[in-house]
Amino acid sequence: MSWAEATSLKKEWFEGSFTFLPFLFCFCLMLFSATLVVPAHAAQQAQASGPSQPMRFAVVRSGAYSCEPNCPEWIWAEGDIGPGTAVLFKRFLKKLGGRKLPIVLQSRGGDLNAALAMGRMIRQRGLDVAVGYTTFTTCAPRQSGCDAEKKGGYKGVAAAGFAYCYSACPLILAGGTRRLVGAWAQLGVHQVTTTYRQQLITYRITTRIVKGKKIVTKKVVGRKSKGTFSTTDMSKKLRRDLVAYLAEMGISAQIVEPINNTPASDILVLTQDEMLKLRLITSVDQVDALTSPAICKTASPSVNCRQLPVAPAVAAASPTTVQSPPRGISPGVTGQAMRFAIVRSSESGCEPVCPEWISAEGVIRAETPGLLEKTLNSVKDKRLLVVLTSSGGDAEAAMAIGRIIRNHGLSVALGKTKFSGCEPSQGDCSGDGEGFSGRAGSYEGYCAAECALVVIGGAQRFAASGAIVTLRRKGTEASKDLEQRLAQYLAEMGVDNKLLVAMQAPPGAGFDPPTPAEMEALKLITNTADVEYLTAAALCKDPPASEGCTARPLQSGND
Repeated sequence: MSWAEATSLKKEWFEGSFTFLPFLFCFCLMLFSATLVVPAHAAQQAQASGPSQPMRFAVVRSGAYSCEPNCPEWIWAEGDIGPGTAVLFKRFLKKLGGRKLPIVLQSRGGDLNAALAMGRMIRQRGLDVAVGYTTFTTCAPRQSGCDAEKKGGYKGVAAAGFAYCYSACPLILAGGTRRLVGAWAQLGVHQVTTTYRQQLITYRITTRIVKGKKIVTKKVVGRKSKGTFSTTDMSKKLRRDLVAYLAEMGISAQIVEPINNTPASDILVLTQDEMLKLRLITSVDQVDALTSPAICKTASPSVNCRQLPVAPAVAAASPTTVQSPPRGISPGVTGQAMRFAIVRSSESGCEPVCPEWISAEGVIRAETPGLLEKTLNSVKDKRLLVVLTSSGGDAEAAMAIGRIIRNHGLSVALGKTKFSGCEPSQGDCSGDGEGFSGRAGSYEGYCAAECALVVIGGAQRFAASGAIVTLRRKGTEASKDLEQRLAQYLAEMGVDNKLLVAMQAPPGAGFDPPTPAEMEALKLITNTADVEYLTAAALCKDPPASEGCTARPLQSGND
């Protein structure tokens, strides 16, 4: 029945007798939803591949070394944006009360309307947003059987290396008061895909006359799907809504053109300069600016720092049970002795040419330099990056290691290797038959005291802005002879003697932890690149390949 026929029928009925006469009226209703989801191939380029996971939220406290008792906390927000994500986010924020925590965001995209709603909630609360991901030092929120919230909450370390925010995700970022996308993170846009769902809806319309008044009631009596179709043509209304939202957030409307001109099957990754011009980001800082323990060590800690009560000190051990530390080891430095391992990247899509590096983790002891020499002999003339984590140890051995590193022309980066199989610290572990494999990152990595002596041996020395570094030695005051040898070593490595002053400073004096600027001023480091970037598979894909890239012959399949 057409619209004209329905009107005619109504007119004929009113001219007849005043009795109930129901009739059916049908028309086709088109419902639509707008989505921005990154295409699979682009997602894989930035580790965004894998099964779809809906966005979830959790409060995370920094699990970085030496952070407690006053540590930064943030909101973990990761996954695809669904139509109901905004509702979940609203409930999550309500539970937080008035706390202002920054958001560490990673997403492939999703529902446009949900993203806009979330951006407005973020702006209303005055929250900061950074593109990044969280590596959990406790179990992770989606992990089966994880009850971290019942045991004090989630802990982890945030990083930006190859984090991603695609499609609808930048619209969430736009809501941030401070908006950060670090140099190693990616933000990308493309066309909005609008999906129309057509339904044939049948109504029963009943008209009656009561006391001279006409009363009309309408009831749906049937729905029938007539299929769907999608288009990337941006409607005038959608453009108006998008431009209005951007203006509301202080973002340049010029971003609408790259959104509209980039095919939905592709992704346009913006540079930091482009993001600054579009006002998508407020600075070129990384996620560390919101999550590093250093932001809680200043005279005016950040608003997302939360101090926990310090547990009562444990009674001092009986003199009969106290053991003297090994020769040259600072009192208080405990743990497994440093071990070295050649590690190959386990990053998806890496083979056949992958980055390799030397993992160096543990306490520095007298025998450690010999172990390093043995490891280097096994790789012959390869100049691999040394990924270092250590709580310090033997000062003489640390200087010997630094000299070995300098003589071999190696570079050093602060970080920790997350092994994909067993670890070198496990006595019966020797790799998977082809050696050790894993991923390197700044998560859980730290460098304390004598570790700095190893670092300065590097031809190039890297530490991300969130690196955990403490310079003061835990041992007793150095002898005159040792102090002289330390000063000579620093001069040999071209490092300012102020580093030695910082290492010898009494508790509470000097700066600890040092800022990246202070570490660069002391020549402790030469660059703030993240170890995750320095060991990324992408460095082996484009010429010239990184020096640490090593080809592995492809195995032929069996007939």
